Amino acid sequence: MPGLGGHDLAARLSVDHPGLPVLYVTGYTEQVEPVVAPAQLCLHLQKPFSGRALIAAASRLLATPT
Repeated sequence: MPGLGGHDLAARLSVDHPGLPVLYVTGYTEQVEPVVAPAQLCLHLQKPFSGRALIAAASRLLATPT
């Protein structure tokens, strides 16, 4: 995303959609702590990940009540 990082995108979206769950996906080797609102649910997937891991993370985010 040229000119916009994942943290910035999540922050912008959460203004209009508070509590929007966020799934961060990164290829960085170090664990980056997402910056979200305290009540906002977020998960972090480290590349490479399996299809099962992606489905499990998305399912967990979607199943969590907001």
